[in-house]
Amino acid sequence: MSGERVEERFVEMEMKLAYQDHTVGELNSTILTLVNRVDFLEREVKLLKERLSVAGGSHIRDLSEESPPPHY
Repeated sequence: MSGERVEERFVEMEMKLAYQDHTVGELNSTILTLVNRVDFLEREVKLLKERLSVAGGSHIRDLSEESPPPHY
């Protein structure tokens, strides 16, 4: 292999590595954003569960207590 060809391959590999580094950085940023969003949503679900348990489900009737819909 000639020295010129080796140099071309080396430059090509450096370019691919730079692109991969950039892609990994973008993926890392996306993952961090998603982790933060999941954490937020988990806190929201926990809060909603607590609110529901405090309310005791008092606003929800048992199915047997429900009257049939008007079209019946």
